[in-house]
Formats: sequence, C-alpha cells, structure tokens
Amino acid sequence: MPIRPNAKINNQKLTLSYAPATQADREALEALLPDGNITDVSQLPDTLPSYIHVKPQLKLNGNVILEGYEMALGESLNIDQAVSPVNAASAGYKKHKSTAGDYLALGTVAQSISPLMLQKLQTRMNEVKTILESGDQTAIAALTREDVLGNMHYATMLGYYAQLIGQTKMLQHTSKVHELITGYGTFGSEVRTADRFGLPTGIKAGGIGLDIPVGKTIVADNNNRQNFLNYRMQAGMIASSLEHQTPEQMYNTDPNNPVQGISTMKALALANAEGQKIYTITQQNIDTILPMIQASPLTKGDIQSAVNAGKTVTVHEREVSVPGWHGTGYIVIDPVTGDGAYLISGGGNGGFALIAAGTVLLWASLAFFSFSSLIFASSVAMVAAAAIFLIQAGAFLIAGNKKACFASVILAQRLLRPALKRVGFAFNLILGGIFDISLAARVCYSRG
Repeated sequence: MPIRPNAKINNQKLTLSYAPATQADREALEALLPDGNITDVSQLPDTLPSYIHVKPQLKLNGNVILEGYEMALGESLNIDQAVSPVNAASAGYKKHKSTAGDYLALGTVAQSISPLMLQKLQTRMNEVKTILESGDQTAIAALTREDVLGNMHYATMLGYYAQLIGQTKMLQHTSKVHELITGYGTFGSEVRTADRFGLPTGIKAGGIGLDIPVGKTIVADNNNRQNFLNYRMQAGMIASSLEHQTPEQMYNTDPNNPVQGISTMKALALANAEGQKIYTITQQNIDTILPMIQASPLTKGDIQSAVNAGKTVTVHEREVSVPGWHGTGYIVIDPVTGDGAYLISGGGNGGFALIAAGTVLLWASLAFFSFSSLIFASSVAMVAAAAIFLIQAGAFLIAGNKKACFASVILAQRLLRPALKRVGFAFNLILGGIFDISLAARVCYSRG
C-alpha cells in the first residue's frame, strides 16, 4: 500500500475485512446457513471451513483502496502500521497479525477527535437506523457489513481515543506535563483458527480484540524529570486499562453474565484480588524472584531478557484466568527513558474479550444478513447511535465541559433504555453496552 499523509486518514474510518473471493465461495458460505427463518444464534454453524476462500479488503470510508490475494479462511495476514514524520525516523512501528475472517477497524488519531467526523458518523448511523426500522426489504438488503460492523468498530475505536485523550489531558494538568498523542492500531471482531493436528481447517467464533500502540511526545514543565517519569507510568496504566475496559463497556449488558476483557492492568488487578504477591523484578533480585513466578517458560524467558537489558518488570505471582484467556500480565519499564510495554502472556500487547455472541460476529464479518423478521434491527441502530453521544461525551471531557459531557451521556441513556428492552439475548450481548453510562457520568462529574 502506498504511504498516505496522516491528514488523509486521521480520524477516518479505515477497516480491514474479508470478502468471499468468488461467487462460488459466496454460494458455499450461504449453503452453510440453515433453511427457513433464523430466530436463534444456536441455529448458526459456529465453525466455517477453510475450503471457502476470501480476499482481504482495506477500505477507507467504505471504499476499497487495496485488495489482497486469495486466501483460505484461517490463514494469517501480516499488518504493518507506522508513523513516519517527513524527513525523520519513524515515530512508531507496529506489527499485527490478522486471521482471514476478522473484521477490524484500523484507527489513526492524532491528538483529538474531530467533531465533524462524529457528526458524519452519527448521520450515517441514523440513516441505517431509519432503513432497519422501515421494514423495506430492498433497502435493508442493500445495507453492507461496513454499514453495520464497520461503523460499530469505528465508533468504538473513536470512543477509546476519546476516553484516553480526555483522561490523560486531566492527568497532564495535575502532573505539569504536556503531551501530543498519535495513536494507531486495531479494534474489532477476531476469529480463532480451527485446526486438526496443527493444520488449519477453518475458523470458529472468537471475540473482540483491541491493540492500539500510542506514539507520544511529552515535555514536563521546567524539564522536571520526576514529573515526566511519573506521568509516563500513570498514562501507560490508563491506556492499558482502557484496552480491557473498552470491550467490557461495549458488550456488558447482562449483570449476571458480565463480559471479562483482559489487559495487563486487568491481569494485575485480578491477581491482587486473589491475594497474590506483585513483584518488581530488577537485575538485583531476579535470581531470587523469578523462580517463584508461576508462568509459562516463554513469559519467564521474556522477563529474563528484559531485565538483562536493564529494564524493570512488574509481574504477578501466578497465572490468572478470564473466559477465553489464561496467563500472565506484566509491565516492562525502561527506568532511564520511562518507556513502558504492557504485555499479556504470548506476546500480546493489548486487550481481548471473549463474548457469548461470537458466532453472530463470525457470520456478520463475512456476509451481513438479516435475521427472520428483523426483530433486532431497530435496536441495533439505536445502540449504534447511542455510541456517538458517548463519544461526544469524551470530546466534551477533553474540552473540560462537564455539563455538555453529562448531557451527551443522558441522551445516550435515553436511546439505550428502549433498545435494551427490545433486544433479544443475541444482540443484547453483541451491541447492548457500547460505553457504560454510569462510568461515563462519573467521569464527567469528576473532572474540572
């Protein structure tokens, strides 16, 4: 892909998805659907075979700007993202892997969320809502995956940035530092590879993944080094926490069956709640402490390498679990520069949540289709529109306007209440929460 100026993609909807490679592949996918009306998620196959081939498509605001080669479902695709200032070395570089069948928003945001982009997204979501509520089968059939999943993941990506920028902006004020942020990464539906004897046989329902590295330029008042280092640590914790909170806020609608995301900070919090010891490992104590850590050999080897290189590692005593993940969270800090990596075992640098409605996302990621009498349709659109008001709340938070922030939260709440009453269990799990209203309200009132 040619290099694109940041101004062309900043705040824009950039998505990576996979489309059936040929008409025969599309028909093979449709042949897996059960006959008759689909009224329950359990009617859908939860695994799709690798004999169905797809092509990766990179879309900018819904338009395909790059299409890749034909791949089997379950194959891996490398994604390289970088920020390269003019006439300067790269300000950041990130390698991701995508599995054929994912549906990802590839967000790029530089320092702020554009009110104009929010307005455009809200307008489009309201248009989709109107179409879904109309019952017009022709208009509904014309809706695409990008209209539904693309916009949902894009809205959530902007929501992550809005919360991150808003919370760190307040922290900058109290820490007496100034920061410019460039964020780039992925958020969306991630499938899992089905295999037999180590060979991929297709894909199965997965969950929601978020991996957003942030490039930062930080200056402390009077070049106060301690304030600089303290801020980097605290801002890193905020960013890591949002990587599990964002999927949880989006998908938590059933208090009796809450979605559990994972991130470094969540893993450390779970370990602390279990009464585990939290260790800080340095070159002076690694020989004593590392043997006491119950983690995978790969994780312990990574910790050893980091400490050998002069880094400080914070890690919990034993592995912890959430649905869909079992392992270790640890922080690697460079004590000289303050740079930090917030990691979960397996080399992950981000967040993940396993959701009960993963089968619906599996199918929607490859072919958007309507369910029976579309009893879920208007609720899907209403919740999507509510997301915009909550992103706006984050934007008002950035500007320090807590009254406008809270007003946006109330508008979102009015949209969500009737939606949640009408949504069936499947879409309630998929789309019901977006952003936790009580949390957003507390954030609005706790600032300035």
